[in-house]
Order: sequence, then structure tokens, then C-alpha cells
Amino acid sequence: MDANGLVSATGIGASVLRACDQRNGLHCATAAVRVREPVKLAFRPGPVATAVGNRLTLVLAVLDADGALFDACGSLDMRWSLVPERVFSVDEAAVVGPQVLADAGGCLALVLDARKAGESRVTATWLHLSATCVWAAPSSTAPSPPLPPPPPTFTLPLPIL
Repeated sequence: MDANGLVSATGIGASVLRACDQRNGLHCATAAVRVREPVKLAFRPGPVATAVGNRLTLVLAVLDADGALFDACGSLDMRWSLVPERVFSVDEAAVVGPQVLADAGGCLALVLDARKAGESRVTATWLHLSATCVWAAPSSTAPSPPLPPPPPTFTLPLPIL
């Protein structure tokens, strides 16, 4: 802990911190702190296509070695790439609330605006970790054709022996 009370992690593990007022030692508080290492990035399930003119919110989860989700990872220097860039644009001003992230099981989000028909590959990278997925803006918003009917089935009597 430095002179201003800032605590820096020196390794993975758990610790209990106790802080007291220098002028009145009776004013104290404790906090449990757990330091975990992110080992995996994963896009959470959600819509993977939208019509041109609409937007998609991509939610990213950061997981530790036990598969536990990080609930606050806004301080990670996440790099995003979008290839090709002409299909979607990133709405850098969009804010995704913490409850939306928690409900989706993630801690970061990227909001994309569909500009033209096509597909884009989105990759999130932090240090040596990355996650990639493909999102689409179909050329038509018409519903897909119905599935063909199933082939007829026949029941053949078997001889009794």
C-alpha cells in the first residue's frame, strides 16, 4: 500500500485489508480482496445478425482458470478489430449498463451499427488472449423460406415367423 492508500496486486491470491483512520484508531474497516488472472475471453450467446440500419450489442466475458466470470473489467486495455469495416461501424459513444452486462454474463460490450449487407469478423484481444466471432447484416429482412415438408414415411408389415 502506498502513502495514499492505493493497494497494488503483487500476485494471484486472496487477502484481507484493514484500514484505520490515523487520527482515530477506532475508525477502521476491513475488506477481502481476491486477485485472479484472466485466462479466457468469450463472446456471450446473443443475436448474430441484424438488418441494415439496426444495431447489435456484443457482450464479452472474461474468465479465470476456474471458469468464473469477472464482473468488472473496464480497466482492461481491450483491443477490438472489425474486418471488413464497411459492413458494421462501432458506436464508441454507446454505453451498455452494468445490469445488461451482468444479465448477459459478461463485463464488456461493443455496440455495432449495421451499415450495409454482409458479414464482419469481430476480434477482441487483451494481451495474449483473444475471442473472435462473425456477425451478419443480411441483404434482406424477408423471413427465410419455410423448411420443406418431411419425406413421407412408410410402415411395412413384418412377417411373423
